[in-house]
Amino acid sequence: MIGYKSRLARDLKRWRDNGIVDADTARAIETDIAAHGRSASLPTIMAILGAALLCFAAMTFVAANWQELSKLTRLCILFGGLWGSYIAAWVTQRASMPYIAEAAILLGSGLFGANIMLIAQIYHLDGNPPDAVFMWACGVLLAGIVLQSRPALALAIVLFSVWSWWEVVQQGAEAHFPFLIAWAACAIPIFWLRWKVGYHLLAVSLGGWIIGLGYVFEDGDLFDTRAAHPLVVGIGLALTAVGIAARGVIERWTGFGGPFVIYGLAVTYAGMFAMQFIDDTNMPSITILALGSLILVLGALYYGVHIDNRGLTRFAYLLFCIELLGLYFKTLGTLLDTALFFLIAGVIVIVLATIAGRLNRRGKSGKGVAS
Repeated sequence: MIGYKSRLARDLKRWRDNGIVDADTARAIETDIAAHGRSASLPTIMAILGAALLCFAAMTFVAANWQELSKLTRLCILFGGLWGSYIAAWVTQRASMPYIAEAAILLGSGLFGANIMLIAQIYHLDGNPPDAVFMWACGVLLAGIVLQSRPALALAIVLFSVWSWWEVVQQGAEAHFPFLIAWAACAIPIFWLRWKVGYHLLAVSLGGWIIGLGYVFEDGDLFDTRAAHPLVVGIGLALTAVGIAARGVIERWTGFGGPFVIYGLAVTYAGMFAMQFIDDTNMPSITILALGSLILVLGALYYGVHIDNRGLTRFAYLLFCIELLGLYFKTLGTLLDTALFFLIAGVIVIVLATIAGRLNRRGKSGKGVAS
């Protein structure tokens, strides 16, 4: 939001100078953005950082004096700090101090996790360690829903991801499908709040889980060379296709049409990258996979230019560089020698330059029509 406001301020100045909008219209736009825009201001950031420091200070103090305290005193400290944080959040919300409220909610969320761990220590409770993280995530999610706290929802997504990863490690490389239920529980309030940063967190967490399927499916240990990366490629292609076909609907309902395609492309390429450079793949297969990867990247680049999605075009260029570097280190000194590598790379760069030239001419023609 901060970057959007800065860009809009520059655009408004240019539009005023060029006579596209008058001063009254520009002021009306700035007023509307100030009234409805929600940004991570400096007080909000400082308050959240302060809450994190208080949480660590409390845990350090309690740990240093823990053995000298009675069980009743320990419980009073734990629950007093927890409920005191949430009461402070409720009071500051009503007092129109949202940044203090968000910090208090985050502090309470951190203390809730500390309570779980320390109570287990007090009463010597044994069990499955990831279950404690799951309970922590559920409590944080509940606080985020009830108090409509974006930081709490973000922390819940992170905790559920940690819980799922921990379960996978303990299970010996088995897919952890309960994560999808937890992910959906986080997605509902985020979609209700129309929180764009939350959309990115959801996409990253789900994308990471899908990419992880390539390493945990089929028989073998974690990071087995017989892993199911083709499944990841298929899911990624399906997500990309949905993003392209339903771009208008996704954009209208969430404003996330462009990033949706980017995340689908990221999942697809992650699977193809693993098949080329992590799996034990022979040279003919690498050649075919490299050709498919480059076609995918060029297709993404063309589509990004076609719909004027700069994020997608930049990401496609990044994948192009990653692919070339991977091929260089994988094939150097083998059947596909260095000269052939640079020949292929040169041809691809020329193709990219042609696409960039078309984009430049299209931009110039658009300016000519506008003028």
